[in-house]
Amino acid sequence: MVISIFRAMTIEGQEIFAFNAKRKTDYLCPHCKHTVRLRAGKIVKHHFYHLKGSNCKYKGESEEHLMMKQRVIDFFNEYPMRIEIQVIPYRRADVLLQVGKKCIVVECQTSPITIEEWNKRTLDYSRNGIYVLWIFHTKRLKIKNIYEFDEENEIRVPVEILHAQHYSNKVFLMDDEQNIISCKFTPVERTVYFNNLHYTYTLKR
Repeated sequence: MVISIFRAMTIEGQEIFAFNAKRKTDYLCPHCKHTVRLRAGKIVKHHFYHLKGSNCKYKGESEEHLMMKQRVIDFFNEYPMRIEIQVIPYRRADVLLQVGKKCIVVECQTSPITIEEWNKRTLDYSRNGIYVLWIFHTKRLKIKNIYEFDEENEIRVPVEILHAQHYSNKVFLMDDEQNIISCKFTPVERTVYFNNLHYTYTLKR
């Protein structure tokens, strides 16, 4: 099985991210210590892959998740950050930002998550003085491009996204084109659908 990873180690033991790596250069998987190399292209985002024969037990991650993390890193590149780092016991962050004296964990969510797990993860960070920025992929809404959403239609919004909105009065979404936007869903009376997706603002530095 071919496994893609976003972070690797140099032969000298230094951490390196895919967007800073070079092709045809050997790196080490941080999980199994086997050799990995860079894969990149006009469509495929930079990431490392194991050579054939690897038995690494790391499950890898989806292309959407890789792209979301890449976009977050590009967007916040002026701030010190760590990728796939264990911040507190049993909690590994997708991206950890250091903004002044504040630590911000960015969670890129492409798959369903229960409200119980969302609460537990958010509270674990909050109790340690760490703010959590949740960004959901629009495939959870069956939308490819957020700007193509027709406000006259109704869409079913996953319960965890509504819960996140209730927590902060807005929700952050990212689409296939890597647009990041803050928005708010308004319920349609007597249905479980929502429309009137109001763009509060596009995420800016």
